[in-house]
Amino acid sequence: MAPTQGNLLVFYLPQLGAYHTATSRMRYQGFDPVASFNPFWDRFGQTFEDADGYRVVLMNLASPTVRAGA
Repeated sequence: MAPTQGNLLVFYLPQLGAYHTATSRMRYQGFDPVASFNPFWDRFGQTFEDADGYRVVLMNLASPTVRAGA
């Protein structure tokens, strides 16, 4: 089981085609989307959980920028 509910690996896929391809591949491999613990992730993406309880989020957004020193 993942240590916390917020323990996520997030992939940002801003191009719709790449996002649809990635989510389709996850489903093809047997991973069904699950509801996220934080509804923010469900707004623009899909969350998938493995057998150990770790979660991957595929987001149809550009990666947020992080300012130096933040």
